[in-house]
Amino acid sequence: MTEVLERERKWEVDDDFVLPSLDDIVPGGEVEHSTIELTSAYFDTADRDLSAHGLLLRRREGDDDAGWQLKMPDSNGRIEIRYPLADTMPSDLSALLTGVSLGKQLVNVATIHTTRKRSRITDPTSHQLVAEIADDHVCATVDEGTGEPIRWREVEVELGPAADEVPRKLAKRLASAGAKPVLGKLQDTVVARNTLLRLATKAGTTPGENGFTYGLLYANELRQGEAARREARHLA
Repeated sequence: MTEVLERERKWEVDDDFVLPSLDDIVPGGEVEHSTIELTSAYFDTADRDLSAHGLLLRRREGDDDAGWQLKMPDSNGRIEIRYPLADTMPSDLSALLTGVSLGKQLVNVATIHTTRKRSRITDPTSHQLVAEIADDHVCATVDEGTGEPIRWREVEVELGPAADEVPRKLAKRLASAGAKPVLGKLQDTVVARNTLLRLATKAGTTPGENGFTYGLLYANELRQGEAARREARHLA
């Protein structure tokens, strides 16, 4: 089991989006490009008890950090607890979640397939990672694959140890290319724009992309995040 601090931001993009040049984001920095296929199965109780506490549990295949992952809110980003890849959930992880899940069974609530074109920028002096920029084409199914597939595209920037925040030049360049920041610091792909809109409509609020709907969702997200941070102190 390992524990890492994850600091990432997401942007919404459409199918016509063209990722801008990254070669000069860090003067003298190296940019390495690659493409990977990811499959992530997300788990929760039928009553979504983990989500209610701001926790996210998944089993991921296809990346360097493949395995079972539990994400918890943190004031500086999110704490990700990683366990090796296995067909079934590690017993230690299951025991850790017994309290917050109220002893209920954890079931597959969504599966996400991602084609990720990633660009890794490293600092020329320290040779440490500054940021990984991921251009993701995503297809998600819910309710153990019985739900209607949801497809979208997004850009994710995950910061490395050589960066304190997203480089200003990178943020401006993404915005100029048409990318829109996703609301909230705690959002993961599972609660991307399409899902938020579906939840808003289902709840009876005005459908569509309007400030009122997003404001309510964002405020609720912040409340859940703060509550989850308090709860997370008792999970370690």
